[in-house]
Amino acid sequence: PYGMFQLGVCMEKNNKLEDAYSVFKKIYLDFPETEYAVYSFDNLNRLTNTEGLPIFKPTVQELYSRGEKLFKIYYYTLALESFDKILQDNSAALNYPDIYSKTLFRTGMSYYNMNNYNTARDYLQNNYDKYPAGELADDSLYYLGRCLTNLNDNDGAIQVYKRLIELFPESNYADDCLYRIGRISYIVDDLQNAAFYYQRIIDEYPS
Repeated sequence: PYGMFQLGVCMEKNNKLEDAYSVFKKIYLDFPETEYAVYSFDNLNRLTNTEGLPIFKPTVQELYSRGEKLFKIYYYTLALESFDKILQDNSAALNYPDIYSKTLFRTGMSYYNMNNYNTARDYLQNNYDKYPAGELADDSLYYLGRCLTNLNDNDGAIQVYKRLIELFPESNYADDCLYRIGRISYIVDDLQNAAFYYQRIIDEYPS
């Protein structure tokens, strides 16, 4: 990113403004965790204001890609900035439902990984309510249950885990949901239910 940024500076000084604009845009989108992303964003705005170049407005796809890059390297606060821009776009849910659903889920998971379980719960619940048959429906239910457990709502967590097992028995999370119900039951000394759910794992998911 440092080399690309210097390239953009040279292009601008040589009056290749559109080329410089493209380089700064690429840095902002592809290297969002670096200081050069901030410098590039400032330069894009300056080129817009002083040179008449187009206002820099990333697409929904670009914003999600940028947020995903940041999420994967644990820059959750920065990732949320990109995700929030998508969620605030009234047309995003209508025109890009898959991306909108992924954004709701990633937003919830960002807060989950930051130990803000109340906010995480709200976004995960929202994603499941809006897209109950979507690609991330079982993921949302599973981590919703995890949030409720961390919020000491064991009964709520058990109900969510049961719903996932019933609706998505082929989910990668189904066996873990059985385990977590068993574990919660064991912790509260409901040993009969604990044994029942542990046995279900052995019987239904032997591998």
